[in-house]
Amino acid sequence: MPAPEKLRSNMTTATRFSPNVSKTPALPQTRKSPSARINDASSVLSPGIRERLIKCCRPEILEAALGEGLKLLTRLENVRAASTTSVSAVEQLKDIENLRQESVERPTIIAIMGSTGTGKSSLINAILDEDDIIPTSCMRACTAVVTEIRYNDDETPYRAEIQYLTRSAWEAELTVLLAELHDDDGKVSKECMDETCAAGAAYSKIRAVYPEMTLTKIESHDVKMMVDQVADQLNKDNNPRRLSATDPRIFRAESREFVESKDKGFGKSHSAMMGVAVADPERQLWPSIEVVRIYTKSPALSTGATLVDLPGLADANAGRAKIAQHYVQHATKIWIVAPMIRAVDDGIARSLLGDSMKRQLVSDLNLKSITFICSKTDEIDFDQLQKLPEVEAVLQPLLCEKEELRCANERLTKESKEYKRTKDIYKGKYDEANREHLKLMELTEDQGQVERPRKRRRKALRAEIETLEVEKASADSEVKKLEKLIKDNHDERRRVAREREKNKKAMQFACIHWRNKCSTQIIQSQFALGIETYDLDCDADRNVKSQSTRDYDALKKELSVFCISAKAYQSLRKRRGKDTSVAGFDNDEQTEVPKLRKHCMKLAKKLRLQGYRRFINHLFSLTFRLVSVLPRNDITLNVSKPYSTTEESRMKGEAKKLSSDIRNEINGCGRKIRDAICEKIFDRLDKVSVELADKAVSTVEHWVKADDKKTPGGYPYSVYKAFCRRNGDYKSLEHNWNEALAGPFVKKMTSEWEHVFGNRVPEALNSLRSIATRMLRVFHEAQVIQARSEYPTVVDMDPQIATYIARIEDAVTACQSSIDAKQKEISRLPVVEMKEAMIPTYKACSNRRGVDSFKWMKNIMRDDVDSQKDSVFKTITNSVDVGFQKMLETSLQELDKKLVHDILSRLDQDYLSVLKGGTSCDVNRPQQYSTDAILKILHDSDQAFEEILDNEAAVHHGGDGSDTVAGADSTEEVETDRTTAAATNEERKPSGHARDDTSDALSSVPPSERSDESE
Repeated sequence: MPAPEKLRSNMTTATRFSPNVSKTPALPQTRKSPSARINDASSVLSPGIRERLIKCCRPEILEAALGEGLKLLTRLENVRAASTTSVSAVEQLKDIENLRQESVERPTIIAIMGSTGTGKSSLINAILDEDDIIPTSCMRACTAVVTEIRYNDDETPYRAEIQYLTRSAWEAELTVLLAELHDDDGKVSKECMDETCAAGAAYSKIRAVYPEMTLTKIESHDVKMMVDQVADQLNKDNNPRRLSATDPRIFRAESREFVESKDKGFGKSHSAMMGVAVADPERQLWPSIEVVRIYTKSPALSTGATLVDLPGLADANAGRAKIAQHYVQHATKIWIVAPMIRAVDDGIARSLLGDSMKRQLVSDLNLKSITFICSKTDEIDFDQLQKLPEVEAVLQPLLCEKEELRCANERLTKESKEYKRTKDIYKGKYDEANREHLKLMELTEDQGQVERPRKRRRKALRAEIETLEVEKASADSEVKKLEKLIKDNHDERRRVAREREKNKKAMQFACIHWRNKCSTQIIQSQFALGIETYDLDCDADRNVKSQSTRDYDALKKELSVFCISAKAYQSLRKRRGKDTSVAGFDNDEQTEVPKLRKHCMKLAKKLRLQGYRRFINHLFSLTFRLVSVLPRNDITLNVSKPYSTTEESRMKGEAKKLSSDIRNEINGCGRKIRDAICEKIFDRLDKVSVELADKAVSTVEHWVKADDKKTPGGYPYSVYKAFCRRNGDYKSLEHNWNEALAGPFVKKMTSEWEHVFGNRVPEALNSLRSIATRMLRVFHEAQVIQARSEYPTVVDMDPQIATYIARIEDAVTACQSSIDAKQKEISRLPVVEMKEAMIPTYKACSNRRGVDSFKWMKNIMRDDVDSQKDSVFKTITNSVDVGFQKMLETSLQELDKKLVHDILSRLDQDYLSVLKGGTSCDVNRPQQYSTDAILKILHDSDQAFEEILDNEAAVHHGGDGSDTVAGADSTEEVETDRTTAAATNEERKPSGHARDDTSDALSSVPPSERSDESE
């Protein structure tokens, strides 16, 4: 992500923090009263600045504010570190460190999924506006490993980190690959040349890493020896290999070997199979790589998005499959990519969302995270499409224009021919008259030499010559007129030709646009229909009437669909050669790549703004508390009377009661959530376990291919054994036996699960947020009413109360996110527990060899499942139960810590500091120096924040726009964010108050009784 200092490189505040240069004038040496010092403190990092920053919707401005805030924390930390003997200083240092940890941005993960060859890598290259950073090929699937693409903060434009598998992981993977390559007799399988089967896929990976090994050597292999051969490239101490380059072509050449599977055919390795040595074998590294991280300075990633290019869904590597599942589980958004030509015909919106993924999306409350992308929209048959009646109706105006242009072209062509024919006639007349004229002129000259002709003869010749000259002039004039007409006709035909080409392109794009629009509607309908069918299946499994309250029409409309042509975009960007223009596309916008790029940036921008605002709220809260407890001189306060011990005890008691009441509300919220889980989920666990246990045996029997080979379903022997070797996770994103056995555990509780975590939990937390906010407001208003006449400084707590309210919202939101994340993990527990329980059975089956081994494997599988099903599902039930208990315990403890310990436990201290004007004690010189240094630091930071906001105003109100991030959202999107921020602030206002949330408690205080600062 861009460094915060980049946007402020032209600001003078960059030099303000230099240790040798200080542009801020020294503070006056006059000793001020504590009340005056508090007013000074509130004039720096004022609530006005906070409100302007909270309402700001420009990420680059808030990022600059974040950078300034981190500088402020460092300077404050240096000052307070000199007072480590003070209890308040130690607490403040801890608060500073905690706030610095909160400033670490969390990326917006976008997982890009799709079958092999759907164009995921080409799509990413187009979004990044790069030619070929991610390898692509029209001949084969290139991306072989999980590839992360992040924004690059370093000076070098391109860099990469290659994370290899550990030695133990590669040894386990190689053991499985070698087992799949050999048959039951220990010989290399005859199917090793067929990459569609397990043996062929295994051999493909082995020969990639060990190209020099012949099949003869593989038969006499030693796993540890083979691992030693590549030990240097395996992961050691979790240190990835790093690459960097300034030239994209050099970077592409260096990184390609780690990402790309170069050889899908066997080529030279066929010689290796026959035992013939291969000259200069090239080792490929992708089978032993876990993940590749690529960093680039693409504007699409500048707002914090991280694109994850997952390999084709059928990757059988256990390590990479586990990583892919991790990304899918924790992704903010999931982009599903499919070629346009398949998207509608194959119903891919339903087929790609298999039963397992639908279950996870529903249980994760994550249906809105899906974005569907139709790639390769340039692959279209225009002639065939135009014959469709629906398309013909849409193209009718263009067809009429086409017909008019065709008629105009025919008319101009006929006119051109007629003009040329007429011109030839007049040209012939001119030539004939010219020949006659020359003859007469010669005759006149000859007669003049012999004898003078008679007068009558001379007159006749002269008349003939004049007549011919007139005919010549007339013919020449007509020829010139016709030449002009022919030229005009030619120009008009060229114009019509251009219009026809323009009309052709318009018709082509109209066809593409119609297909895109039609496909979008069909995909949205298929997606909603697939989820509705899933819901109905869930209810049917439970033998209950449909209970789903899901709005499928809304679900259909909310699904984002993009129709992309990466090829056309790259061609328009002049990256595919001069003669590779793509029909139907005239500009970048028509390819929808810029639209998808803005969508990507907007997704990350929203979360980024939330993080920035949360940091700003916490920063202002911390600085307020830091200033309020600074040591003061024991000077008479500007109040009517000292704050008595009795009043102090009363206020502390009320603050303690507030903390106790909110803690009770937290416990009540926990009881509501626990009751909802018990009522809707726990009561069904035992029943669901019994149902799935009864079906377990029939499920495993269905995995075996029938002997007659006519009955559908089941797997052949080689695939069955591959599943067993990989503990049921063979090609786990497509097929998973553990999922088949335990996945329906959550599916049978889909409606209850969704009701609890989609409705009951948010309702309980929202209620807690409202109650805690209201309690805090009532407490503050009570303190203002009791103290405002004699202690006007109480109004200095208004900004802190507003910050507390924002932090309450942040704490509740964090609790909701924590529960969401943990319930996702719990929903996956049944599959995890099933896999652990089934490992001995899988191992026993994979070790079976010899005659009737398939029959023995079937019997082992059936008998083990039949004997263990009850205990396994009971274990799953207990795990889910324990998971929920831990979820509630940890989430509510964290919520209690943030609300009661981090906020409310210091409430009385903040009020006392304001009401009493700080600590009443003698201030020695070091303490006075610390106080003045802190106030000076805050004064400087206040000016720095002002400059950042002034810079934002200058850019927004007619600046040159040089500070605008490339590809930023449109004005409409910014205005929408501003409206959202305003609505958020509006929600924080109590009913009946007209002021904003920083001073709503003052609405009942007469202006004459308020301090100057509060006004």
